[in-house]
Amino acid sequence: KGREGGDWGRGGERGGRGAVKPSTVLCTECGEVVMSHELLQHQRSHMQVQCDYCYTLLPEHALDYHKKNKCPNRPLKCTYCRGVVSADEYDTHEAQCGDELTECKTCGGRFERRKIKSHDCKRAQQEARADMLRKKRGAAGVGADSAAEHA
Repeated sequence: KGREGGDWGRGGERGGRGAVKPSTVLCTECGEVVMSHELLQHQRSHMQVQCDYCYTLLPEHALDYHKKNKCPNRPLKCTYCRGVVSADEYDTHEAQCGDELTECKTCGGRFERRKIKSHDCKRAQQEARADMLRKKRGAAGVGADSAAEHA
């Protein structure tokens, strides 16, 4: 048959038996050309849905990406304590998390941040004792010099 009539085959080729030319339609929402039998599913992708974490409305097709990558309230696990915090609080939490290992500037030991002030720092104790002894010696020396001057 000629161009004016005949059956449509696979892939839009003429000459197939009983095949129908697939119809396409234009999506009124985005202007995309879609197969008519897929229009309803395509239009659903434009429906606004609400994010469970931040309640923002966005197109359904963008929801998964938003929840995994962009939502400020998406839950994230702290690297140190494994607690769950929202994405917008994550950096602040990690910067202050008590489970982060921190180095003691006095003894060089590594301790959880919340325990750093209360750890048993041998070097700090030794330095504190040495300072006390120096002060005692200094105080005894000042008193001895004063007594010798007055005599």
